[in-house]
Amino acid sequence: MNKRHFALLFCVFFVILPLLVGCGKQEPTRVSFGYQPFGSNLTFFVAMEKGFFKEEGLEVKPEKIISANDAANAVVNGAIVGNATVPLNVLLNIEENQPGLMKIFMVKATSKDMWSDYLLVKKGSKISSISQLKGKKVGGYPGSAQQTLIKLILKQFMDMKDIITVEMPPNTQLQGLDSGQIVALLTYDDLAITALQNNIAQVLVENPICKYVVNPFYGFPYVLSTKFVKENPKTARKVRDAMYKAADFIKTNEKESRQIMAKWVGTKPVIADKVNLWAQVKVEDVDKVALQKLADIFYEGSVTKKRIDTSHLYLTVDDLK
Repeated sequence: MNKRHFALLFCVFFVILPLLVGCGKQEPTRVSFGYQPFGSNLTFFVAMEKGFFKEEGLEVKPEKIISANDAANAVVNGAIVGNATVPLNVLLNIEENQPGLMKIFMVKATSKDMWSDYLLVKKGSKISSISQLKGKKVGGYPGSAQQTLIKLILKQFMDMKDIITVEMPPNTQLQGLDSGQIVALLTYDDLAITALQNNIAQVLVENPICKYVVNPFYGFPYVLSTKFVKENPKTARKVRDAMYKAADFIKTNEKESRQIMAKWVGTKPVIADKVNLWAQVKVEDVDKVALQKLADIFYEGSVTKKRIDTSHLYLTVDDLK
């Protein structure tokens, strides 16, 4: 082979090599991501509205799934790549039966400085302290985790035998309080503000969860499918990065973010303007001791059948390589 032939082969090789490398698996640019129409999911709403997914080269299809359990199952089954809210107790229940299926990349949190939970009583009620709820019906969201939180709050003021809790879907809570079906209600976000704005309720205690159970309260993680992350680490990184951009945007553009919330939640702008915003905590900034403490609380309250080590649930830099 003469020098001319060698040089020609050398040039062809370096032209073809990038093409051969590029023939490998292409990661998807179109994905479906689940959400629930709650104000606490503001990061996802902002990421969609401000085009942060598009900036990352992604086309994200929002999938509205009302039930958190259905959303978690959709992640596990691969119908969606992740979800804006999988309550920690739901994640733990899945983890104890089928470990390693989801990764936490962000958590919605409340604290003693930033909260969205209220213990309400009917407007005009003579009840002025939690101790006066002894032997009376207290409503809250369905599910063992939320009922456990109510009991732990009330337990600070009365014996367990004197605690009566009632599971109530969001669409029945205010009516139940107004009609006297329950005398108090533990609720969140725009539902609480709506009750106060419409003179249905008055505040008995603000931020009872962080005051009496755990502070900060890391009850609602954002998750990605572990399988999706392993098979598509670059796309998973783009999803995470878009959500991180949205979390940063909320901090410096609160007014516009609240307008976006009203649109996606379907609430009145006056309500969206008054709701306390949840902290949107990136996984690197999560107080992992506090999250483990909440997981232990759920175990002690029989929400899970075994104690779950949460240290391996987090999305790491190595997962995205």
